[in-house]
Amino acid sequence: MDCVVSFHLNALRSGVAKFNEIIARRFNVPLYGIYDEAVLRCRQPLLSLKVSDLSESEVAALGDRIERIRHGRSLALFLHTYSGSDFEHDLVRHADAVYCGNSEVYADVCQVSPRGVELWSPATILDTQPFRETEITVFSFGMAHKIRAELYGRLRTLLEATGKSYSLVVSTAFHESVSFDHSSHVFEQLRETFGEHLYFMGFLSDAAVYNFMVRSTFFAAFFDGGVRANNSTVVAGMQHGSVVVTNLDAYSPTLYAHMDNVIDINRCASLPTDAETLARLRNRATETVRSLSWDAFVTALTNHEAERSGASAAPLRSG
Repeated sequence: MDCVVSFHLNALRSGVAKFNEIIARRFNVPLYGIYDEAVLRCRQPLLSLKVSDLSESEVAALGDRIERIRHGRSLALFLHTYSGSDFEHDLVRHADAVYCGNSEVYADVCQVSPRGVELWSPATILDTQPFRETEITVFSFGMAHKIRAELYGRLRTLLEATGKSYSLVVSTAFHESVSFDHSSHVFEQLRETFGEHLYFMGFLSDAAVYNFMVRSTFFAAFFDGGVRANNSTVVAGMQHGSVVVTNLDAYSPTLYAHMDNVIDINRCASLPTDAETLARLRNRATETVRSLSWDAFVTALTNHEAERSGASAAPLRSG
């Protein structure tokens, strides 16, 4: 084996992708996407696939690509599932070795090829960093591509200046138009900045986000330029009584005011840690966003739609 090749590369979305990352690391070989031209420089690739995760169009496109990879090379497969499709049958029949993730896959593969090998998948939970009890907890969630690493550096400076123990808990989702490599780079920057103080939680449900939010000292969310009226994460934090640390500019909602209902990271000289100030900020945040509720939004949109309907119903004037 001189490389691992797969369609599954996003370890935050796919257990197979995480398996691929680990096996490549353990064998000290590169991990390539199946369309990476670097694959063609390898002589003994291991193709790790879970065909059941792929759409019909993806499978159709893979056929020619795998044939090109297979040509003149010793190709081994690691199959995580096997459904007996024509595509899988052809893969198995032409592979020099077929490693099977479980006994069911192995039994099916043996009906097609004598080169099946029964294996398994070891545990893929490698980050066993325990949660430490800290005096200050900062929670942050939102789209990965919106994370402003440089402002988190400023946040770390402010946290260090408190003299208290602290932790940063980050949950994030991935925008469909943003590459995973870009998001990974952002997380590495955060890891370099916060070290052992950082806990990356991946994607969390609304219930989990809510519970982290209400139990944290601060909620942090930073944006290009500044927070906007349609940055719903900040509205959510304020609605649930978080002390929001964000960045304000001329286009931020006029309702948001530094040290009244939010903390502007660019104007903050020191983070408040006394209970009275934190309680005041929480209460003011909750009061402020009452006017930004779904009921208020629906009322505003309904009124504008009524005006539009009235205008469109008016008789058109000629010439």
